[in-house]
Order: sequence, then C-alpha cells, then structure tokens
Amino acid sequence: MTDFAKDTLSTQIYGDLLTQIVEKKMTSGAHINARKLQKQLGTSITPIREALSRLASDGLVEYEANVGYRVVRFSRRDIWEINDMLALMDCHAVELAMQCPRADELIEALRQIVEDQQRAYDAGDEPLYRHCTEYFHDIFYEYADNKNLYEVSRRYNYRMKLMASVYESHDNRRISLREHALIYHVLKDRDVEQAMRYMRQHILE
Repeated sequence: MTDFAKDTLSTQIYGDLLTQIVEKKMTSGAHINARKLQKQLGTSITPIREALSRLASDGLVEYEANVGYRVVRFSRRDIWEINDMLALMDCHAVELAMQCPRADELIEALRQIVEDQQRAYDAGDEPLYRHCTEYFHDIFYEYADNKNLYEVSRRYNYRMKLMASVYESHDNRRISLREHALIYHVLKDRDVEQAMRYMRQHILE
C-alpha cells in the first residue's frame, strides 16, 4: 500500500471515529480496541494508530499504558480550561470579524442563524438546532480570516462538542439561544466590546 493510500485510509478512519465520539456513539471513557478495529476494517494496524494519534492530538482520546486508548474523560478543571481558551479565541474572532469590510454581511448572516436556531428550538429539530449553535460561533472565524486562529480553535471546538453532548440540557439550549440573540443585537448596534463581554460570559457559564 502506498503512503498516499495509507494517509487516505487513516483520514477516513479518523473521520469515522471523530463522528462516533462527537455524536456519543462512543461515550466518554469508552475503550477503543485498535486490534478489534483492525479486524473489523480488514486493514493493517498502522492507519488505525495514525487515526488514534490524531484524535489524541485533538484532545478527544487519551492513551493509558497497559490499557490503550479511551475516549477522553473531562475533569472539572479540564472543562474550565477548555472553556477559558474558547472564550479567549471566540472573543478575538468577534473582534477581527467586525473589523473586516464585510461586517454588514456578517451581521445579516447572524440574524438568519439566530432566526433558524429559534425555529429549530420551537420545532424540537435537534440536528438543525445543533448546526445553528455551532455555526453561530464558526462564522466569526470565517469573517476573521485568520487561518491559524481557526486551526487552533477547531481542536478546542471538538472537545466542546463532546462536552456539550454529555452535559447539554433543554434549559441550556434555551439559555444559549437567548444569549446568541443578545450577542447579535449588540453587534447590530456595532458595540463590539459589549459583544465580546457577552460572548465570554456565554461560553464560561
């Protein structure tokens, strides 16, 4: 098998495992048996180990000697530190995005996201609600146009998605919707400093 083929297979395995973890098909603390995966997929162990190594670098799995890989388990300190980093990055993304020439376009897009999120919440449409929730944050990185900031945030966002899948409740969704709407309204008034304060409070709480 060529190096390119190995890389392609490793990426595919990585994507499949990532989806299973974020969608809670593999729960926090669950053991990942590399040899069992090898038999299921009918491949060598190398691309599986490469995929697990990538997930470990994303902070989604952890390796324990004599045990192997497990889906990461979050302590209270882990949760605080991850949220703190996301708050710093999201606030900076808001600031950069509002400095771009397309700020009016961004604000209109935020309006549409908040409306779609409200509609999904009212209809109990969980996939659409989750998409709107994630995109509300992601769109600031699109308009901030800072590749390195986006790449770092992506790793933390995977961990945030995993934490959200474990701890999210109906009340949390209602609060999140209200806070997204609040951030949108102050940005519509071009109050970037207040939006950044609301964003930090939104993530940390």
